[in-house]
Amino acid sequence: MSESNLRHWHVLGKTDPAQTKPFRRQGGFAGTAIKPIWTEYRLTERFGPCGVGWGCDEPIFSLVPAGDELMVYCTLRCWYLEEGKPASLYGVGGDKVLVKRQSGFATDDEAYKKAFTDAMGNAFKHLGAAADVHMGRFDDSKYVNEMRREFGDEAPPKAASAPKSAATPETDPFAPATDDEARLNEARNAFARIKKVLNAQRLPAQIDDVIEIEKRDGKLDLIKQVHPASYEALLDLAQARKAELRSAA
Repeated sequence: MSESNLRHWHVLGKTDPAQTKPFRRQGGFAGTAIKPIWTEYRLTERFGPCGVGWGCDEPIFSLVPAGDELMVYCTLRCWYLEEGKPASLYGVGGDKVLVKRQSGFATDDEAYKKAFTDAMGNAFKHLGAAADVHMGRFDDSKYVNEMRREFGDEAPPKAASAPKSAATPETDPFAPATDDEARLNEARNAFARIKKVLNAQRLPAQIDDVIEIEKRDGKLDLIKQVHPASYEALLDLAQARKAELRSAA
């Protein structure tokens, strides 16, 4: 294969690990999500400003019933300039507008935006955007560390320091600290927020909804990776709160 055929792929296909986050969906499917703004940044870096060197047409949305739920799908024609002429790419994305949960139905006022973002990412992946994530290379920790070094995200080795005194889970469940301070802080903040949300619920079904949402958003998976004991502590708290609410009913 001619290297010229891969000229965009070689440039767009590498992803900065700092611009990704883990996710887990219902059914146990897990993976790596790419922050949409990263794709737009790379396209702008490669082709020029949006609307000048690359862009998309007006999205076409379709609402599709799915049992008791309602899906929205977005079909999108995207384009980029190749030797001064527009080249077309197509993508389809989707999300749930109406979601059925144990506590009842809920609507997502950002579902159209999510479907549009999904469609754009699916279109430009044909050009190689974030190809390493789509090819499963982020499952390899050695590759991820290589990308951290390439994008300058990996901190230099630190000199050995005196051991810190053990912190209690209540004050800081994420001790000792890791080199990845941004990831550590994100997990710590997520732990504190989820704990607060679980304690604020008043119905057992709401506890299940919180866990389901946090798993879908990848926050629980992040905590599990950074500090498994704190992940288990949140699940134990969820079960304890459900038992407490049932006994009080």
